Amino acid sequence: MIAANTNASYDGCFPGASGSDVISLPAGTYNLTGPAGDDASANGDLDIDPGGGPLTILGSAIDANEQPTSIIDANNVDRAIHVIPDALAGDVQLLALGVRNGNATADGGGLLVGDPDADVVIDTTRWQGNDTTDYGGAVHFGDGVTGSSIYIEQSEFSGNTAGEEGAPSGSTCRMEGAWQRSSTPPSSATARTRWAVRSTSARGR
Repeated sequence: MIAANTNASYDGCFPGASGSDVISLPAGTYNLTGPAGDDASANGDLDIDPGGGPLTILGSAIDANEQPTSIIDANNVDRAIHVIPDALAGDVQLLALGVRNGNATADGGGLLVGDPDADVVIDTTRWQGNDTTDYGGAVHFGDGVTGSSIYIEQSEFSGNTAGEEGAPSGSTCRMEGAWQRSSTPPSSATARTRWAVRSTSARGR
């Protein structure tokens, strides 16, 4: 991730390209370690810097039960993935991945899109057991500007929790062939819900 963000070699990884990068994850579970609070991918979540150029994280095969075999496990030390703000528009694709056990005290238990002009595609993924005390148990994309978007297709959201809300909202969030399990609206302002996705950005893809 650091090599892709900086377009320089890092810890035996080839430097990222000045154009698009693809990080291919073979089948297996990739456990993240803490502490949280780092925005340079050194610890905790995987931080994606749009300044490094468009990025695709591509998992391996889908198994016989149609589940991803490449899994990012945040181990409840931090959220799993964070697209950090940058002057350049973030172009991010998350494909054929499992993302689980993210934990955040701010928005986005699994994924926080913090870049307001990002364009994010999520396809053939499974988001499970992610949690936040704020908005978007699995995915949160807020404060987007005109032209930003998030597109979710063929993805499952299961057992994700949010202290506020996380159901799809705002015209930017477009979901096709995606489904949620255990998704219940809050019964009070302080209810811990199982809503998964929240988007408040500007328009749909």
